This record gives sequence, C-alpha cells and structure tokens, in this order.
Amino acid sequence: MKPTAVSIILPIYNGGRYLLSALATVQAQTLAEWELIVVDDGSTDNTASLLAQAPADPRRIVIHQPNSGRSGSRKRALAAAHGELIAFLDVDDAWHPEFLSQLAAALQAVPHAVAAFCGWQYMDELGHPLPQSVLLSERDLQQFGRDLRWRNSIMPSSIAARRPAIEQVGGFDDSLHGSEDWDLWLRLKSLGAFVPVPRVLTWYRTHPDSATEDVAVAERERLKVNAKHLGSLDEPLASWPAVRRQAVGFTYFNAALAYLWQTKTVLGEQKLRQAVECWPGLLDLDEFYYELGCARQPRGLRGTAKGLDLKTGEALIRAALLDRTASLTARSAQRYWGHACLVLARLARNTGNWSACRGYALRAMRYGTVRDKRVAARLLARSVVPGALLHAVHSPDSLPMTPP
Repeated sequence: MKPTAVSIILPIYNGGRYLLSALATVQAQTLAEWELIVVDDGSTDNTASLLAQAPADPRRIVIHQPNSGRSGSRKRALAAAHGELIAFLDVDDAWHPEFLSQLAAALQAVPHAVAAFCGWQYMDELGHPLPQSVLLSERDLQQFGRDLRWRNSIMPSSIAARRPAIEQVGGFDDSLHGSEDWDLWLRLKSLGAFVPVPRVLTWYRTHPDSATEDVAVAERERLKVNAKHLGSLDEPLASWPAVRRQAVGFTYFNAALAYLWQTKTVLGEQKLRQAVECWPGLLDLDEFYYELGCARQPRGLRGTAKGLDLKTGEALIRAALLDRTASLTARSAQRYWGHACLVLARLARNTGNWSACRGYALRAMRYGTVRDKRVAARLLARSVVPGALLHAVHSPDSLPMTPP
C-alpha cells in the first residue's frame, strides 16, 4: 500500500470520555499507513484539551469547527483526506488491530469493488464485549445488494470505501440528520460491489441513554432516505411498488421495536400495525417474531437468557397477529401463529428454557405448516432430552443429534 493508504474520519461532539480509547484503537492498527482526521464539531466538553494533550503523531490532523452535525463533519474531513481508502470511526466504537489491514486487503483483491465491510459486535459502556453480534450469513450476502434497498446492515465503523467513489457520488448528504450513512451506501452500491470480510472486527458501544433515543426523529430520517431512493411517500399506499412498501414497512417496524424497548407499548403496537399494513410480508419473516420475542431486552443482549421475557414477547406477537389476521381465513391465521410459535420455541431452546421450548413446539406442531411441524417435532424431541443429558448418554456408535 502507498503512504497514507487509508484516511480515517473521526467526527466528535462532546465525546471526550471515549476519545482516548478511539485514539488508542487507531494507534493499535497493524496497517500503519494511515492518517487520522479528527473533526471537533463544536464540542463544549473536554474534547479540545484532550486533543491538545494527546501524544503527538504526524499522521493525526485535528480540525475544530462550529457545530454542523455528523454529515457536515464528515464532509469537512473528506475534503482534507489524502488516502486511497476512507474508513469511518465513531468516537465510541473500537476496532480489532487488523481492521484496516483486512479491509484494505479485501479491496486490493477485488479492484472493481467500491467498499469492504466486516461484522460487528456490541459492547457495553465500559467496553466489555456483549453476546450479540452482526455477521451476515452466506444467504444474506447473496442478496445483500437487494436487501440494502430496504435495510441497512452496515454500521459506519465497520466499512472502508474508495475515496474516488465517495467523491463521485457526492459524499454525505448534510440535509440528513440520521441514516446519512445508509444513504451513502446506497449511492456507492450503484457504482460497484461491496466486499464482505467474514470476521467481527468492529465493536459498537451501547449506552444507558439509548433508552431515551428520539424514535420519531430516527423514523423521520429513515423515511427521508426511503423517499429519496424509492420514490415519494405521498402517493396512495396501494400504488407503491413492492420494494417501497417493504422499506417503509421495515422503517415502521424499527420504530415499533424502539418504542417497545422504551416500554411505550401503545406507541409500539400502533407502529406495528402501521408496519404490517404497509408490508404484510413482515409476517413471513422469522425476524419479525424473534425481535418481538426479545423486545424487552437491550441491544447487545437480545436472544440471550438475561432479561428475556417470552411471555411479554408472545403477547406482543399475539396483538400484532390479531390486527392482521382478522381479515384472513382461519387456516391462514393459524399458519402465522404456528410459525410464530416455532420461532419462540427456537428462542427458548437457544436460551436453555426447555419447558417453554416444549410448550411452543407443541403449539407449532398443532398450527404450523408441514415444514414447521417437522422442525417443531425435532425441537420437541430435543427439549425432552436436553443437550447436557444427550452428551452424557452419547455413544461413539450413535448418530450425533443436532438442533434443526
């Protein structure tokens, strides 16, 4: 790689408590040909003094400016960048030491690609890794380009992109004040491929104040991205193309999950109804039932036993299905409920709640499709003889028993 192979863009606004950690994660990179462009976006905390006191490094550039938001800060940094590649680091996130080298190598191996991205994992406020991570499956990767139109699976700190491509599409849209990263990925994707690096190389920090997130603002900004790329949302819903309904429905679903996490159940259920009305296909997704099953768990812990409230999750699913299935035949309504029970049975199995697993598996066998019944039967058999006991009685001549 040439000198200044990667320009790292680090916007910061009142993030002094995480700044030294962010500087350290850059210094630890095994690829040394980088420059770090820190944009202090009008911070009023100790950010400026920390930057002034940090050990000198000629590769670090510091820009102070009046507050203009993340998009404005990133645009200012892009104008000062010299690297062939651009990497984005949010001040409260962290990288594996091989983050830059792995993503740069992936782009070198695929010259026509415009960006590379990796998997990421949640960590708590103190920087301790949490169980939940996001690493796209082979199936997800095969349909990544199509799925990106309606959902964003890439966080800013998990991607590196070619600077000429970013400049060609105009960089960040500073009229957006949320989801501006997703908007950029969509425009970059029109120029070429995104290369996956199948490793978790980024950590995303969760904060206690995430429970006070302004859900309405986040939804508004996602809807602006939906409209920008998929067409006006002012037209009658019945006239919308399928992908617009899918994207907007998923936006409402995200808002619903955020409200439910804040225990604003009425608002959450209203958004659920809006989501399913816009995109009925949500009811065919395992994710719909899984996320509702984990609705009371914080980010980073979803799908683990800690704080899992399956009864509340079941009640939320019942409420969502009741609204939708009133207009369906009894068999269609049962099919949705059967599939929901199968997802809940899997969730119970994954968290070691074998009693709940049996109960949900039995209901899935009663109401589900033929395929769901087969999977539920395997779950039921496994729940009767859980993994530890299976291991104890397993003999070398027997066939291994694996979850469905």
